[in-house]
Amino acid sequence: MVAERGYDPRTSGLWAQHASTARNGQERLPVPKKLRSVIFAFYHESLYGCHLGIDKTVSKIKSYFHWPGLNSYVKTKIEQCLTCQRIKTDQSGKKGVLSSTVYSYPGQRLFVDIAGALPSSGIEGYKYILIAVDAFTRFTFFVPLRRLSSETVMKALERHIFQHFGHWDTVCTDNASIFISQKFKTFLFNKGIQRVPLIRFYPNPNIAERQIKTLKTAISAYYAEHQSEWAKSLHFFQLCINSAIHSSTGFSPNRLFLGREVKTPLLLRWDICSDHQDATSQTDMWKQALENLKAAHTRIKRQYDGAHTKVEYNIDDVVLLKTYILSDKAKQINKKLAYKYSDPYKIIRKKSPVTYSLQKLDDPGVIREAHVSQMKIYRIPRH
Repeated sequence: MVAERGYDPRTSGLWAQHASTARNGQERLPVPKKLRSVIFAFYHESLYGCHLGIDKTVSKIKSYFHWPGLNSYVKTKIEQCLTCQRIKTDQSGKKGVLSSTVYSYPGQRLFVDIAGALPSSGIEGYKYILIAVDAFTRFTFFVPLRRLSSETVMKALERHIFQHFGHWDTVCTDNASIFISQKFKTFLFNKGIQRVPLIRFYPNPNIAERQIKTLKTAISAYYAEHQSEWAKSLHFFQLCINSAIHSSTGFSPNRLFLGREVKTPLLLRWDICSDHQDATSQTDMWKQALENLKAAHTRIKRQYDGAHTKVEYNIDDVVLLKTYILSDKAKQINKKLAYKYSDPYKIIRKKSPVTYSLQKLDDPGVIREAHVSQMKIYRIPRH
């Protein structure tokens, strides 16, 4: 209902005092305070309004009605509209400065991720690749897997990495089910390894994620036309990546992790391996690599921060979180038509300059961690 039953604005005392004419010649009716929310709801929230923006909503209302401060009233109401806040993208640009860790020694942190599913590799039947990267040296492991489960990942880590190189202080993974299962958590706990989870849907800090891109490029280069044969050369891809000098450390992963370069057929044939093995001690290399990493971090942070806005929130601020809904043909869900932001959350803890712990307002038992780029302030309606 646009007006209360029995209400006629033409017979009210306001009509004689405040009636006016719109640009199109249409008489505009004055609206008392108690009916302004009704008019707004009709021209914005109902199907006759379609949650259009401020200018369009104002122009619709002004075609037939008016009251003092109409423009600012509509602007405030639309800014506080929960539906609009959930369906419309954040136009404030890239948010959050770079806040990453410079790792200082081998074995400090191991980033782990999964690539796949890939085309089945013929007789072997491999479909996935476990990627593990030492955060300091950037030494990378590629382990093919036939199936994906917590058990297969644990076996791969144990047989191909831990049995040969010992344990890392921490293992960092995303929140895939194989990594958050109780079996996987117990596996790491029994080895004295702390699991560090990444923020959901924010893979930027994951060094292993970056190596997946490099690996897929290599596979495409050699097996674009014979994709089921990718597993044949996986060990060569690992050898190649670990023998290349990394731009951030200034050394190859082999030098920093193994203490030497790996010999290849060409160098052995020409007997030039010894010419490229200097006498720098392992400790000196680590010190130099750490200095190089710090310098690279400073340079990258300057570039990153220049393109991003520093955003800070306070405890008890109420925010909306980005949603990551996937299209589902069977359920007739299209992600482009879904809400872009969640129901409101309250900030309960600041974990770092760019990460926060959040509690869902209508379900306090739901606790989430989020990066500032995934959040925007919820403008709470003021009645």
